[in-house]
Amino acid sequence: MTTGPAPNGDENQLLHVSYEGASRFSVFTSSPDGRLMPAAVPCKFDDLGGEMDALLDTGSQYCFMRPDVAKELGLDTACGDREHVWHGDRRYAGVLVRYPVRIPAVAGQDLLAEPPWFVTEDWDGPMVLGMTGFLAALRAFGCKPGVDPDEEGSFCFLQA
Repeated sequence: MTTGPAPNGDENQLLHVSYEGASRFSVFTSSPDGRLMPAAVPCKFDDLGGEMDALLDTGSQYCFMRPDVAKELGLDTACGDREHVWHGDRRYAGVLVRYPVRIPAVAGQDLLAEPPWFVTEDWDGPMVLGMTGFLAALRAFGCKPGVDPDEEGSFCFLQA
């Protein structure tokens, strides 16, 4: 349970939120290509073994899937309506594909979601869990970084 001031800022009213689960939350960790991810959580596709870190990006409209992961999952990126997305200063052409992802919990229940993933062969960044279709679909979420730079924190969530 997390306690804090009410949304209206009144310190005399407290807001209590009970989360269903919490996963690892890493701050300033490296992606597989060596880029620094300011906020990362583990994600897992049940059809693949192992976990991979994904950038938790509240500023990203979409979830982005790496092309090597899409290929390993057998997703056909040549089919479907082509979408165009701006990310940073670059325009990408790809497809939106719904595919289930699991955020493994270290406490409570795993988070299961089926967000729309933007898949393009041109994406050279990390896996991204964005606001639309993922974070916006949760009833509540919160991030608690570790106290020390090397200490992992928690990504707490409550499913809708």
